[in-house]
Amino acid sequence: MRILDSKAFDRARRFMLARGRPLDRALFLFRFEAGPAEDVRRALSAYRNDDGGFGDGLEPDFQLPASSPMATSHAFHALREIGAGDDDALVAGAIRYLLEQVDPSREGWRDVPPEVNDFPHAPWWNRDASGTADPNFEWGNPDADIVAALHEHAALVPPDLLDDMTRTALERLASTPAPCPRYLAVCYLRLADAAPAAVRATIVSRLRADARSILDLDATALDAGEMQSWWLAGSPDSPLADLLQPELDANLDREIARQHADGYWEPRWTWGGAYPEGWARARSELLGSESLRTLLALRAWGRIEGA
Repeated sequence: MRILDSKAFDRARRFMLARGRPLDRALFLFRFEAGPAEDVRRALSAYRNDDGGFGDGLEPDFQLPASSPMATSHAFHALREIGAGDDDALVAGAIRYLLEQVDPSREGWRDVPPEVNDFPHAPWWNRDASGTADPNFEWGNPDADIVAALHEHAALVPPDLLDDMTRTALERLASTPAPCPRYLAVCYLRLADAAPAAVRATIVSRLRADARSILDLDATALDAGEMQSWWLAGSPDSPLADLLQPELDANLDREIARQHADGYWEPRWTWGGAYPEGWARARSELLGSESLRTLLALRAWGRIEGA
């Protein structure tokens, strides 16, 4: 079993403090050095719009300034990290924005508006005039992630709406052909963490049934591919962790080996030549966010020396 030694961690730390975007730097300090939560809030606020939603490249793969449900769901990842409560203005505004964005025809949310096409973005964010990616676009990404945020702040959500959206989430998961698509599974795992016990049990049962086939568990494919086993099991507490062994151990070994000499982890995807200047900005920002995500998983799995 490989361990990220203290020198390698120091390189990662220096990179995060020197080149991580302010939000990722603040989150790194919060998680690893007891940095102030207010610094995370302040950095996150830079992406907030007047409507309470979030945009402006918070998700680096699309650089739409306007708010979107997808970017706003990412804001809740940071708000969750610092334990922001219902009385937090960022939380209250974001919940209000999401409630206003419910699309009855979709029984959920449209991830990004068609205006995303007017700004640099990864090819998979192309949208037609209706805001649709393609006819097979899966419900749940970010819908299930958003329903998780609604459960975490249920006091701010009309109970009937929360019940309806939770029921829809379960129905959509049940009707999704096996295996559950990998990014959809990540969103449903967040919902399982936030939802009441009965909802969690239903989601976990389905994802455990699919776990071995959600990923291509061939070692070579995991080494080269974008989705990694530890994304579905970021800690030993994950409900899928026991089902992804021993591939998970080997995957974490390869992540440690994949660290760049300058301390960062490179994203496993590119924009395929689209918007070269936009990709340069996105890659620069993703270096920090991907490095932080990797470091958190390595620590959770006991793979950082002394941590």
